[in-house]
Amino acid sequence: MKTKKDSTTVIRTTPCPAVKSFVFLFLAFVSLFSLHAVAKHVIDAGLIKAEDPLSVVATTELAGNDQTPAEGGQENTKPDEEFTVAKPVYAEPEPATITLWNPLAKAYLTQEQVDLLMLAFDVGFKDGGVQHAKLIQATMMQETIAGLVGRIGHLSAPVGKRSYGVMQVKVSAATDVLRHHPELGEFRSEEELIAQLITDDKFNIEVASLHIQHLRKFTDTDEQALMAYNIGLRGSRRYKDHASFAYVQGVQRFYQQVILPFNEKYRGQYKLASSV
Repeated sequence: MKTKKDSTTVIRTTPCPAVKSFVFLFLAFVSLFSLHAVAKHVIDAGLIKAEDPLSVVATTELAGNDQTPAEGGQENTKPDEEFTVAKPVYAEPEPATITLWNPLAKAYLTQEQVDLLMLAFDVGFKDGGVQHAKLIQATMMQETIAGLVGRIGHLSAPVGKRSYGVMQVKVSAATDVLRHHPELGEFRSEEELIAQLITDDKFNIEVASLHIQHLRKFTDTDEQALMAYNIGLRGSRRYKDHASFAYVQGVQRFYQQVILPFNEKYRGQYKLASSV
């Protein structure tokens, strides 16, 4: 006598390769289109000139360095020697008038870093006093080494999650600050706001300073506020030992080894808002 075996049907839930490829290409197109709009706004708004090195870097990184035909729809056939290649923005940093060794980066601070650290102190002091000013300086060192690593942020992150400028400010954080501080400016589009965050260091630091000050109202310590600045307010509440968080420890190292010696050395050469 024969017995009937049960049959089991296996259903595949993994998307086919064609679907995955389409989704990947679609997301890449959306990301590229958004960044191209930002680069176009930066140049169209006159924030930087089209021939400036920064514009070359911006259009290369944001828009993929697209090549456009010459007038009349014809390709440019001029010899290569007639074209000049702009130098990278940070290829030859200007030496500071008074040098200060950064033991964490194992290099001297550049003049750009010195100027940005002074600007960060002035902005931070205006918003919250000496201690807040030092916190802003140390945070800027942690985020971009005071502008040394650029202002565009990690392009591998999704468009809505990217950060911009010397303080690596997210669009959502900037929008929230502008809602409470309309005196900082009005922006017609997200691309216009991103362009301002990238090109205007003072605006970027002002937004970051006010954002950290806002986070401090909902946190118990500076360490938790720094953690919230890095991973969000909700994320910071999931941890108890905020001081041991890697980002916070990085800020503290810059605070102790760079910011304190910097303010001590430069307060006699620059007019700081207060004695540090």
